[in-house]
Amino acid sequence: MDVDEATGAPKKHNGVGGSPPKSKLLFSNTAAQKLRGMDEVYNLFYVNNNWYIFMRLHQILCLRLLRICSQAERQIEEENREREWEREVLGIKRDKSDSPAIQLRLKEPMDVDVEDYYPAFLDMVRSLLDGNIDSSQYEDSLREMFTIHAYIAFTMDKLIQSIVRQLQHIVSDEVCVQVTDLYLAENNNGATGGQLNSQTSRSLLESAYQRKAEQLMSDENCFKLMFIQSQGQVQLTVELLDTEEENSDDPVEAERWSDYVERYMSSDTTSPELREHLAQKPVFLPRNLRRIRKCQRGREQQEKEGKEGNS
Repeated sequence: MDVDEATGAPKKHNGVGGSPPKSKLLFSNTAAQKLRGMDEVYNLFYVNNNWYIFMRLHQILCLRLLRICSQAERQIEEENREREWEREVLGIKRDKSDSPAIQLRLKEPMDVDVEDYYPAFLDMVRSLLDGNIDSSQYEDSLREMFTIHAYIAFTMDKLIQSIVRQLQHIVSDEVCVQVTDLYLAENNNGATGGQLNSQTSRSLLESAYQRKAEQLMSDENCFKLMFIQSQGQVQLTVELLDTEEENSDDPVEAERWSDYVERYMSSDTTSPELREHLAQKPVFLPRNLRRIRKCQRGREQQEKEGKEGNS
């Protein structure tokens, strides 16, 4: 967020100071904000399906941005090494217009330096979302900058649109709003995180928070999200909780089922009439019966050929 250096107030896109959004005000005093900048801390959040899907989409977005950013950094390093080698070994200083591919007119010179590939990529994504460029132009520009590594960002606009739709579900769905309100309420009780070394002291509060979340999300999945910040890195763990009520089976039905299984497994309960019927006409699977008849015909054919040979 841009901040006015003179007043410290947030700036709008047109440079005019504005108040922070409501979501910023709601979450400004949460455990996550208080623990920001600290190490060996965690934050706890119980969410439903819509919140979980949003988190997964957000993770995919971050992974794609990281892939593109890492590729841009690698290309910058390769370009610098190549220019350094040409300057030290060949004694020449080359700029971007001296590329052999450009000199042979195999490609047009780009208006963007390799050092600005990642910022240019972000600008293209914004232009694509705003409808200022079409998808084919966007993909061609990405291929020209990131070559075979550009495919990961081809559907960036669809991913961002899915995230926006998921955010709309979060702010409009009643259960999602209740999940957020529950988190804010439990944060005031100290049940949403803190120092890792003192987590056991909050076990009762966190258990109460979990029971309330499971009761709230009894009709859908309940996920336990933990944001753990340790050694300068943030790790997100996800656990699917079992919110189904443990209903014991009806004793009468259980006894009937047990008797049925026992009779089925025991041969002593077979009536004499049934045994006599099975002895006269045994029960076979059709495929086994066909296999036996085929073997019998083959054996009879061999015996017949043997008799003809002896005669």
